[in-house]
Amino acid sequence: MRNLEGKVAVWPDVVGEDGEAACAEIRSQRPDLKIVAAIPENAPVTRDMRFDRVRVFVDEEGKVVKPPRVG
Repeated sequence: MRNLEGKVAVWPDVVGEDGEAACAEIRSQRPDLKIVAAIPENAPVTRDMRFDRVRVFVDEEGKVVKPPRVG
């Protein structure tokens, strides 16, 4: 899925992949993002919206559990 500027904003194809590999893939597609981080799926996070950030939620094995998205 792309945003209004035509940039990739959601990465459903990385679900099930290694979190760090997913972060690297996202960074390669969107070098303009300031923060791309793998985070445990139940970790507390802020609810603010940031267009320069992608959170990659991972399980205990480090696998991506839901599609990462800008925000």
